[in-house]
Amino acid sequence: MILIIGGAYQGKKEYVKNRFNILNEEIYECSHIKNFLKEDFQNYKAIQGIENLILEEDENFRLDELLLKDIFNEKIIIGLDMSQGVVPIDKNMRKLRRRNGELLSILANQSKEVIRVFCGIGRKIKWKIHTFI
Repeated sequence: MILIIGGAYQGKKEYVKNRFNILNEEIYECSHIKNFLKEDFQNYKAIQGIENLILEEDENFRLDELLLKDIFNEKIIIGLDMSQGVVPIDKNMRKLRRRNGELLSILANQSKEVIRVFCGIGRKIKWKIHTFI
């Protein structure tokens, strides 16, 4: 898994398309959990908008458990970084911001690469180093 993170409107999707030679049709846009659970993801190389599913989580559905399944091992996950800026007053928006941070941390830990995109420029902040014993 490769995780691409960055703020809103920072060029994450364009970066992924250019860097990995991916077409729009190969990027799955998350909208609602019902659609997400029905998808088999075979025709997609990247997944964007996981933050749109966070408020639909409950005891029967946890995004981190789903995204850590084998089917996503070779996918690029495009995640919105909400950690900057003013903390929202609205309780649900605070929950979204907190859970999004938790989810991105879990995904970053499992990813072989993490790239932060700012102003359309990607900077690798994690990569797997092969160790030889």
